Amino acid sequence: MSEPDCPNIAGCRLVNDPGLNIHPDQRQMYLESYCHGYSPGYEACCRFITKKSIFFCPDFVLPDSAMTLDEILDKIESEA
Repeated sequence: MSEPDCPNIAGCRLVNDPGLNIHPDQRQMYLESYCHGYSPGYEACCRFITKKSIFFCPDFVLPDSAMTLDEILDKIESEA
């Protein structure tokens, strides 16, 4: 991993928007485990991977989501 922090951290609604329905302890765990370069790190973050692939990340995608990119796209389509 080249950077210690996720390059998307400043714009990530999951960690920056207190209005999202996420328990503060879970948000802190995501910050420590994915956003700040600790194990497993942002390169394993489903939000990072999704944004890298389709240039945005919907709020329903969590760092540890098990959804594939195709499943995410299907869900986006079904909600449109």
